[in-house]
Amino acid sequence: MHDYWAASILSDAFSDAKLAKIGTVNFDTMTGRQLLAAFEAILAEKPKQSKTRKLRPVNDVDKIKGAASEAEIIAAMTPKGGWKATTLAQWGIAWPPPAGWRSKLVENFEARGG
Repeated sequence: MHDYWAASILSDAFSDAKLAKIGTVNFDTMTGRQLLAAFEAILAEKPKQSKTRKLRPVNDVDKIKGAASEAEIIAAMTPKGGWKATTLAQWGIAWPPPAGWRSKLVENFEARGG
């Protein structure tokens, strides 16, 4: 797979507003490897969460308050293709996760301008 092509596919997980806000990704001046490195740095950043307000894990998909992009969700996946209970708890999802939890996280992310 060509690095530039892979970076362009990965960029679909981010809105144009989010990429502009980040400001470290420029498809006009960066090579494929540089773009992939920039996306890796973005995905490696921990999601910002208020220290005073933590999400409480919930079993009801409609009560999920956490938000994450599809790329963040995929980046948090374990090598075996699942997610750790501690990772889900950071997004406010109880173990075992309810059906539709990924869609709800992405929906919340997009609703917040992600």
